[in-house]
Amino acid sequence: MISSKKRFVFSAHIDLNSRYENHPNSLSPSGEYKFREKETSAKYEDLKDFAEKILQNELPKECKRFYNIPISEIKVVDDQPGSIEITFTVLIDINAIDLGIKALMVLIKTLAMGKLRKRFEEVYGDYFDIYVKCITPNNTQLLRDFFFYYLIISNILLIMKLMLK
Repeated sequence: MISSKKRFVFSAHIDLNSRYENHPNSLSPSGEYKFREKETSAKYEDLKDFAEKILQNELPKECKRFYNIPISEIKVVDDQPGSIEITFTVLIDINAIDLGIKALMVLIKTLAMGKLRKRFEEVYGDYFDIYVKCITPNNTQLLRDFFFYYLIISNILLIMKLMLK
């Protein structure tokens, strides 16, 4: 049986915004940050772990409960030092949903960004800029590119055949 599960790749970018006192250029892996609004502090690793837990534990539950999107797994596959840059994959059974692929990618991106913003603001205050983007290529773009290259190659072969006659 053909698998109906599809993996989408997203990237979440988390950095301090201008509301943070003594605003540095970006988060530092060796840094510790104090948040006056919530009277709390956190190290870089704590912030990164907090974001990963939100993505892996809270996002799938919210997708299932409110939108009936059956997420099989969310895996954090990479993170970059400096501003927190987390690459994560979402495995979904696409036959169990009524949305198109593009609408699904936009919905997951919006839900992930909203969930991260809400939870960071609840715990630390409004000190973060958070963006999520989908980095999975669109299937229609891939098909269009394939068709374009097919036409170029077939035209070249046709011209070569005509020249040899």
